[in-house]
Amino acid sequence: MKIIFTISFFLLFSSAAFPQLTSLSGKPLIHGEGLANMAKKIRSDFLLGAWQIGITSTPNESFLVTDKNKPALKELFKHEFNILNIHLHTVTVQPQRGTFDLKLIDELVDFAEKNNKVIYLHVLAWMGALPDWIKYGNFNESELREILTNRITTILTRYGKKAKYVDVVNEAVAG
Repeated sequence: MKIIFTISFFLLFSSAAFPQLTSLSGKPLIHGEGLANMAKKIRSDFLLGAWQIGITSTPNESFLVTDKNKPALKELFKHEFNILNIHLHTVTVQPQRGTFDLKLIDELVDFAEKNNKVIYLHVLAWMGALPDWIKYGNFNESELREILTNRITTILTRYGKKAKYVDVVNEAVAG
């Protein structure tokens, strides 16, 4: 069984809290071999990463490693981690029926590939983060199956050969 650790990275390193990569004492935060490299000494297949999400709680605030205004965040991620968990929330990726907005996902996948990071896609089917067009669409079972099949096919056709891991279903059991 493979265990993958991811960290709520974007919350810890927002631009307000960490404008540059120095500690309060002025010493550089990036030094040594990095967390993922140290962990690999314990277990060679150890993956340590951070998740990236296309929606944030603050409008117009980005916590993405691809944000050109946050070079410190990008450098810290490149140094410390070896896997990038990319969230595929339907509300972000499919804002309207039949339309996919994959620009953000493309940027994250490109960043991961250029920096030799493992790509982990999360999640193809999840009841959370649904856009209103699905929530209030009054679709029958056949239509929902078609929407889900189209989503899975579109995403896996584009990224399936690039991603090492893909979560297919998240939180499938309702209580």
